[in-house]
Amino acid sequence: MKVILKEEIKNLGKKGDVVEVKDGYGRNYLLRKQLALLATKKAILDLEKKKEAEIKKVEEETKKIQDLANTLQKEVLEFKLKTNSKGEPFGSVTRTKILNELLKRNYRLKKFQIQLEKPLKEFKEYSIKIKLDYNIFSEIKVKVLKEK
Repeated sequence: MKVILKEEIKNLGKKGDVVEVKDGYGRNYLLRKQLALLATKKAILDLEKKKEAEIKKVEEETKKIQDLANTLQKEVLEFKLKTNSKGEPFGSVTRTKILNELLKRNYRLKKFQIQLEKPLKEFKEYSIKIKLDYNIFSEIKVKVLKEK
């Protein structure tokens, strides 16, 4: 008996796979528990259409995210920090500050996407990685300047 799996089943296959199983196992377990459906010609055609639509959707989303990555690479954020009497920075630029500045510029990102290991405490330019969906990365320039 051929069935289409509705979800991943250990040692059998993953969601959307068409697998051959023994009749009793298929009827009495997979179909009864609604873990699979009978692999008729119509069901297989529907599955193929669904897979094609899903692939198209992923491609469109990937293109949007790649466009976002390209746009982000053009961004330069400037942060001005006060200095102490020795001319050293008072405070630092944190992941939260970078996120807030990006949110002001209408980028819908989450804090965890900003790949910053430690706060920025030196007056210089940094390249900060941004991890987007589908393992796409981008970089933004962050300048830490002295406040006058």
